[in-house]
Amino acid sequence: MNCLRCGAPLLINETCSECGISDALMKKAVNTSNHYYNCALDKAYIRDLSGAVQDLLYALKYNKKNIDARNLLGLIYYEMGDVVEALSQWVISVNYKEEDNVASGYINEVKNNPTRLENTNQTIKKYNIALNYAKQGNKDLALIQIKKVLSICPNFVKGYLLLALLYMDIEQNDKARKALKRVLRIDHNNTLGVKYMQMLGGMGKNQNATRDDENSNESSREAIRRESYQRIKSEAMDAPLRPVGNYKENTNTKTNFIYLLIGLGLAMVIMWVLIIPNRVNNLDNKYKNLKVKYDDEIARKNAAIENLTAENETLAQEVSTLEGQAAGKEESDARVTVSQALLESSLYYQQGNKVEAAKALLGISRESITEEMELDFFDTVQAECNSFAANECYGLGIQAFEAQNYAETITQISYARSFGLVNADTLYYLARAYDLSGDIQKAKESYEQFVSEFPEDARTEEINGYLSGAQ
Repeated sequence: MNCLRCGAPLLINETCSECGISDALMKKAVNTSNHYYNCALDKAYIRDLSGAVQDLLYALKYNKKNIDARNLLGLIYYEMGDVVEALSQWVISVNYKEEDNVASGYINEVKNNPTRLENTNQTIKKYNIALNYAKQGNKDLALIQIKKVLSICPNFVKGYLLLALLYMDIEQNDKARKALKRVLRIDHNNTLGVKYMQMLGGMGKNQNATRDDENSNESSREAIRRESYQRIKSEAMDAPLRPVGNYKENTNTKTNFIYLLIGLGLAMVIMWVLIIPNRVNNLDNKYKNLKVKYDDEIARKNAAIENLTAENETLAQEVSTLEGQAAGKEESDARVTVSQALLESSLYYQQGNKVEAAKALLGISRESITEEMELDFFDTVQAECNSFAANECYGLGIQAFEAQNYAETITQISYARSFGLVNADTLYYLARAYDLSGDIQKAKESYEQFVSEFPEDARTEEINGYLSGAQ
């Protein structure tokens, strides 16, 4: 048996003899990748394209050579209007498996339609222009550009999301809903589309909730007052009454004194049972009224403090946003340049023009690319095209030198060195082309570099003679 990762033979303990990875782990990874692919396939059938994309990315994370998953991911990107992402996936798929791969047919279908390629290029440019206008606050210009994008590519989900945001910002909610409905028809469970639709549908509810809270507070205060009144009334009605016996005139002094004491006791009882509780209840009622009043005052002041705090946070966010716009604009421009370079290189690569495919990526660093699929394409072009392009440019430079076309020699030899062909021959012809074209300063620098880097070369003595003449 062979390793599923690198194809090397397996050892007795079922580990790879080359990469050392356990065959059981690789099988588990392949099975997990296939599971996510099947989940994505089910979601794609019900047009849950966003969920399908996430599952396919997981599938490729476990097995980047899952051809079916990569081809399906390209189809979903194509359906959502991301033609560049779709082409990138299909190119990587064909690179992994050239024979019996449906991705070749997809690429040829796009390649054989020059109008579609041009529309794709225009879509990317105009969408990035609209995005920059939106970040700069030029909403009218952004709307014009994004409408042009959607007229070219009517299934471009990102374009409809940006259009909905712009309409929401200028409070044209009906048009924003229309754009979001278009997104959800293409991708039923698009996360941003559902979120924006919920934001549009929840505005009125928040206002009603605020009014309901105010009415509820007023009702609760009235209920407290009614409760206090009923409690006072019930306590007064339920107070115990002392029964009075039948009247009998009695002139006995001792008996009168006893009756007097009894009367005083009854008076004290009546005072404690009726008068004092009534006064206590009155004081309690006044205290509760004052408490309600002070609670209202505190609530108003707290609301004012919260409003001021919210305004302060809003101002701080605006300051942070303004500070980040400068850096964001530079990052956005750099991302536009990287995307355009990758698209141009992809088109040349599909046409078989390895030299132009490599030239399109000159000046693009690997660190400036954030997407894994774009990194895979960048590495593919670097591996397959740079060496070929270097030799081609070097040959063209020698032909131009022999034809005394020194400007073309400088251009082609410089390309060859940029592609990694850095040796004594390229530096020699570059220095001679500078000298013969009249650029003495660059010729002198190149001669000095040659003597420094290749002191043992047979042409060093000749170079020293040229360098003496240049001085």
